[in-house]
Amino acid sequence: MPAREEKHSTTSVPLRTRETMPAAKGEMEWENFLLSLYNESSGCAGKSHDALRRMLSEEGLSDIGH
Repeated sequence: MPAREEKHSTTSVPLRTRETMPAAKGEMEWENFLLSLYNESSGCAGKSHDALRRMLSEEGLSDIGH
């Protein structure tokens, strides 16, 4: 049974971004590169939040949200 064909899409980005990205991605496929960026940024956000929770009181955390 043949593999199911995946659907693809196109995303417009500024030319400056398009010219910068190939050097950053190196030999990685675009899908893997973009997913790695997403995973890395998600992990950083969680670590930052955890660090703030250790440094600030609940009131301080609440003040940041406002």
